[in-house]
Amino acid sequence: MKKNISAVLGLSWGDEGKGKIVDALAHEFDMVMRFNGGGNAGHTIVLGETTFKLHHIPAGIFSPNVTNIIGRKCVVDFFDIIEEITQLKNNGVEISPHNLMLSYDSQVVLPYHKQMDALREKMRGNGKVGTTGRGIGPAYADLISRVGITLGDIANNSFKEKLANEVRVFNAIAREFQEVEISLSELEAHISSLRHSITPFITDSYSFLRKNIAAGKKLLLEGAQGALLDAYFGTRPFVSSSLACIHGALLDLGLAFQDIAETIGVTKLYNTRVGNGAFPTEFHDEQLRSVIQGRGKEFGATTGRARRCGWLDLPTLKVVSSVNNVSAFAITKVDVLDTLDEIQICDSFVSLSDDEDIPYYPGSDEYFAGVLPRYKKFAGWKSATAGAVKKEQLPSDLVSILHFIEKETTVPIKFISTGAKREELIRVEP
Repeated sequence: MKKNISAVLGLSWGDEGKGKIVDALAHEFDMVMRFNGGGNAGHTIVLGETTFKLHHIPAGIFSPNVTNIIGRKCVVDFFDIIEEITQLKNNGVEISPHNLMLSYDSQVVLPYHKQMDALREKMRGNGKVGTTGRGIGPAYADLISRVGITLGDIANNSFKEKLANEVRVFNAIAREFQEVEISLSELEAHISSLRHSITPFITDSYSFLRKNIAAGKKLLLEGAQGALLDAYFGTRPFVSSSLACIHGALLDLGLAFQDIAETIGVTKLYNTRVGNGAFPTEFHDEQLRSVIQGRGKEFGATTGRARRCGWLDLPTLKVVSSVNNVSAFAITKVDVLDTLDEIQICDSFVSLSDDEDIPYYPGSDEYFAGVLPRYKKFAGWKSATAGAVKKEQLPSDLVSILHFIEKETTVPIKFISTGAKREELIRVEP
């Protein structure tokens, strides 16, 4: 396999700014493929005076001549993606089967998945995961259980028997818990009335991708969630239901690590987390939290939920970067910290039980609940970095922090984002 494949991955709990980096790089590639997640993802792209919210569609959609592909192991909300395509078209974005492909073997999210999602959270009580309520977990459960409906079933109009089976199962559960049942006839009619609007986009993406990669075309892999939300590697149980690490893309396309030319890991200069779960470096200062949430617009693109905020966590960043074979960092939202007197970065963890230094252990939220962060403190740069487009424009105190991150992680910083717009991005030359 030729090394004409690159990837952009989030290295935390999502919301790192992956969409902006993909949008900025997309014109250098022939294809952009989102390889995990569903409508629970939210990329915010600012072009000029217009802000776009993407939930399914890859961020390469704004680059002419780029083919955007929703991968085979994504789950696709049938009704929401039709609305998303319509909204983008209404805002002047060109979308056709020539620049957007949906994989025929992707699982479909339907209303009963969302109701099941909500029911499970309700039954968990105080132990709820804190999902987006978009039905992602139940749809991936269908995939693993070898049931449910695919986009291919809808395209060839063979979905009705499968739909009847799934609605029958859901309604039995709904009756048991006194929840609202789904009308099979209404749902079937609704799907049938809209299927022709989505069918032209549904294709064999796997064959298309393999053929074009072999022909020397360039592919950019787009992660939808952060690595700490990976179903296997992340801080379980407070994770998403898909493979958010690079392994998800490798499995989708049948690739190996050595097939990837470059993996760009995206992280903010601070951390955020949405939903439940331990967060060792979370701010306990309400005023500081308010400043960062306000300046960073730390509210979910999909749910609108306020994001929890905290200091950057290097022990975890090191391990996540290693697991994903990250070759370069993109550091985002440095401008959000412009007004702070002091910046802190967690450079080690100690155990709450014995005060001994311990490394980050992947795959368990319980780990984070049992550690105490230790910090290295830096002077704030106290000057505006918003809109800077050259590294020489950055204050020396900020540059010192960036060099510290590079030294501690042994990963070079290739991009520095200084604002929400596409052009507010510094590309660091080696």
